[in-house]
Amino acid sequence: MLMELHLQYLTDHTGAKTAVQIPFSEWNNLISEYKHARQMSGLKKQFSDAFSQVKKIESHKTKHVTLGKFLNDL
Repeated sequence: MLMELHLQYLTDHTGAKTAVQIPFSEWNNLISEYKHARQMSGLKKQFSDAFSQVKKIESHKTKHVTLGKFLNDL
């Protein structure tokens, strides 16, 4: 979701930008979106790893674990 940011820039004596100010509510929204993106990235990696494991099992490059054994090992 793209949102319009209301930024203010701080500059030094030469006019070069040195900092940025953002309204606190917009900052909170950015943090929330960042956390969501990190969660989605982690989930994507977990799925990718799982599919990679399935391919290894199907090609007999690694042993499979039955659901029963997996649940008993928890």
